[in-house]
Amino acid sequence: MLILRPHYEAPLTVRGSGPALTAWVVSQTITGLHGSGLFTYQPRSRFWTFQFIEGGWLLVLAVPLGAAAVWLVRRRAA
Repeated sequence: MLILRPHYEAPLTVRGSGPALTAWVVSQTITGLHGSGLFTYQPRSRFWTFQFIEGGWLLVLAVPLGAAAVWLVRRRAA
């Protein structure tokens, strides 16, 4: 979920022209005419870490839901 994703790892903060275009920008405060400001972002190198974290909690959620579905189907068939 997008609500949980910012809490997986602490984002990095830079002051200046901003992170690379491939970074996931969490927030930005732009000051001045040249677009310099304060950027909070998740670097591209954390992509697979985020995927494994999300895959893990989705698997943890899917196992009990699948078990409950099997239990309900078998209970009704009997």
